[in-house]
Amino acid sequence: MIPTYEEYLSKEKSLDFEEMTALHHKIVSEIGNDPDALELYDELVQVATYYSNIRSQWFLWNREERIDRAYRRTFCHNSLIVKCNHLAPSPENAGEICRLA
Repeated sequence: MIPTYEEYLSKEKSLDFEEMTALHHKIVSEIGNDPDALELYDELVQVATYYSNIRSQWFLWNREERIDRAYRRTFCHNSLIVKCNHLAPSPENAGEICRLA
């Protein structure tokens, strides 16, 4: 089966494009011009990009390749959550930001 956007939207923690855009605007406005927050945001984007690359290839890999890369995927996912937690000014916002992961 080929995953679709509609299938994604049926998932419990999914966000539609409008919700994603609103969340991104909220993150950007909270960061402002704070150099430490900007650095954390850059790190978050780097880790998120790497993680999304791994996830996008996951269905293309055979079982052995998945097993071989599972540790790296998990490590990257955990690193992404840590970046979200560091960037969020409050625990509530961390959960909202990490909802994307």
